[in-house]
Amino acid sequence: MRISTIATFVAALLLLSGYKPLSAQTLPPGFSQVLVAPGITQPTTMAYTPDGRFFICEQTGAVKVLKNDTLLSRPFITLTTNLNGERGLVGIAIDPDFTNNQYVYLCYTIPTGEFNRVSRFTASGDTVVPGSEVVLLETDTMIANYHGGGHLQIGPDGKLYVAVGENGRSALSQDLNSYLGKILRINLDGSTPSDNPFPGPGKQRNIWAYGLRNPFTFSFQPSTGRFFINDVGEITWEEINDATAGGGNYGWPLAEGVSSDTAFDNPFYSYLHGLSTGQGCAITGGDFFDPDTTNYPTAYQDKYYFIDYCGNWIDYITLSYPPVWSHFASNVANYSVGLMTGPDGNLYFLSRNNEALYKIAYSPNPAAVVVNEPLDQLVSLGYPANFSVSASGTPPFQSQWYKGTTLLLNDTNATLNIPNCAFADSGDYRVVVSNAFGSDTSRYAHLSVTANQPPVAVINTPLPGAHYSGGDLISFSGDANDPEDGVLPDSAFQWVVIFHHDTHVHPGPNAGSGIRSGAFLVPTTGEVSPNVFFRLYLIVRDAEGLVDSAFVDLQPNLSDFTINTQPQGLTIYVDGQPHIAPHTVTGVEGMYRNFGAPWSQASGPSTYFFTRWNNGGALTQTFRTPLNDTAWTAFYGEDVLPFTLNDTVVCINSTLQLSPAGYNSYAWSDGTTGNNYTFNSSVPDTFSIGLTVTDGTGQAGSDSITVIFDVCDQVGTPLGDRIALYPVPSTGRINISESPVPYRLVITDLTGRAVWVESVPAGNVKQLKLPSGVFHFLLQTEQQEILLSRKVVVLE
Repeated sequence: MRISTIATFVAALLLLSGYKPLSAQTLPPGFSQVLVAPGITQPTTMAYTPDGRFFICEQTGAVKVLKNDTLLSRPFITLTTNLNGERGLVGIAIDPDFTNNQYVYLCYTIPTGEFNRVSRFTASGDTVVPGSEVVLLETDTMIANYHGGGHLQIGPDGKLYVAVGENGRSALSQDLNSYLGKILRINLDGSTPSDNPFPGPGKQRNIWAYGLRNPFTFSFQPSTGRFFINDVGEITWEEINDATAGGGNYGWPLAEGVSSDTAFDNPFYSYLHGLSTGQGCAITGGDFFDPDTTNYPTAYQDKYYFIDYCGNWIDYITLSYPPVWSHFASNVANYSVGLMTGPDGNLYFLSRNNEALYKIAYSPNPAAVVVNEPLDQLVSLGYPANFSVSASGTPPFQSQWYKGTTLLLNDTNATLNIPNCAFADSGDYRVVVSNAFGSDTSRYAHLSVTANQPPVAVINTPLPGAHYSGGDLISFSGDANDPEDGVLPDSAFQWVVIFHHDTHVHPGPNAGSGIRSGAFLVPTTGEVSPNVFFRLYLIVRDAEGLVDSAFVDLQPNLSDFTINTQPQGLTIYVDGQPHIAPHTVTGVEGMYRNFGAPWSQASGPSTYFFTRWNNGGALTQTFRTPLNDTAWTAFYGEDVLPFTLNDTVVCINSTLQLSPAGYNSYAWSDGTTGNNYTFNSSVPDTFSIGLTVTDGTGQAGSDSITVIFDVCDQVGTPLGDRIALYPVPSTGRINISESPVPYRLVITDLTGRAVWVESVPAGNVKQLKLPSGVFHFLLQTEQQEILLSRKVVVLE
């Protein structure tokens, strides 16, 4: 691709971001998209203060202040942050008592990129009080440059909620000992609320909801406290999840979209990936629309509005279940985020493509409004120039272009084309756009025609047709020559890497600027789809400002791996998602993946127990996609040899040695072999392990054991027989007797996945039903005392 003017260079940068040509903007009659504030670099999110100021976050670390419809030149604060990929300044919330305490909460990636930090700052007027940062929370270590989350909001309950993405490690979304793939809930001083759904030690005490992939934003309904999470999906579905009641598990990575697994909370609403109406690629904003005052017609109030990053549309759903979907606006400002209800009763959103803040305004008779302004251009003599605008309001529109104050009689389209620029074409151009209700005049765009010729950018390496694998170091080099300047210096070079996935794009690894050669490292974790590639751009600028660029695409090396079972047709997991074996996956070579198998599962009338993998590895294994097609098989056997292990409670700082004897072979579920296994812990903890034994005739027997380490002084002594559990294995119904104290019920399957989590009040008899399988029940008081720990087999 050859870029020879500023105008076409800008178009190229839009292409770098996945830009699609502007199409006709459509909104319901009376609605229009209105530009509020341009000049916001890489906007990510925003919030407003009680006095109506907007605090707008730039990914680069600055918080811009919009005051009385004017973007102040001095930022509220400029943080030093890491800008790799989707990292940076990503979250902001305003304290409900801001008028008195002046507190502002920010989430940003620390400069090393190791994790995101949530801090409180104190404002003084329109700027921050120096040195006022108070660190409240830091997230888990990040290994990928995307899906980090960071959205902040203070709920009607006065608690600070924090979104954390799974950061390319999907299995941790189901792990309550990790913040990844979660919504967190903390007090405004960083402490843990006493009524969080997962009390106890460790990170679980700050978790409100889990099983999420990339909870990009979330929103509360002010009048009811209803809480919706906008979770960006992977391949198929985008989700709006109702998290009003804490403790929900939204399924990722074991489910995306609506699931038949009753252990998961299904989305309140979900939509498919695609290009049809109502389809998109990433839900990057959403909000309840029921402001105190608005001039929107009643039919558009009390709805949940949401915006899609690639589809460039805004839709809404009703708040009753099942929700009713309606299309609202198409072709809004491109690549938008942060949709929210503003203090004036209008919808607001940020366009990363246009680097601007917009609102959706309503008027019964909306006049034409220029939405995208024409841009200044520097053009070489004899090269073309194009000025274009788009407008909102009630169509049809009429356009009239002017050079200075001179009307250009034949130029009445939305785009002004000058095919062969002469020196006399230099000057200022503007357009008046009108409809039946009024008109709007664009800014002046300056055209400079120069005798200077543009430079020529050349990428020497990598060559066209190059391929990559995860973990590769991609070396690049280029040259640039200019007819007037000769060989351009290193300072004229800029390299940009864009990661293409399906129909949308992500920022790629940093490549650098001011260099004519360098290298970037291909990640080994993250997006696992084979429908991906990297595009490497070289952009050069000569001394007068003329620009040229070139790009080369790097396609992935792909291979297949197959996960099978013996006997075939049983369930296995790939990257946490269940599949029926055999299951073949095409993946990018060198990328980390994981596969696993349930310890036990039913098929027809038989219950099968895991025996081993053909490679001898653990029940769940992490691997790098190999260079050649590969297959793994999980072997299962029916439980025909009687063999049992008994769950037990052990005091902390002691050791438990398991030494089953009398069998020919011993295969533990973590890959260990032999008839000795040791447990020890210095803190209260729970461990589960499975064991398959075989005798001399080849018959197998399987069981598992849960070992609970607890404090054995008077305070921590297990509470013994104060509660009883009565299973009916043939039906899956479980009855739990009433308890004199409230307790937390956690049921896990033998892979360690939580399938049931609930707080049960004192005096309640609990009844529930489970599918076939083997489950571990753990009942604990708020003080972490164990009421009951037991394994239950359901045969249905």
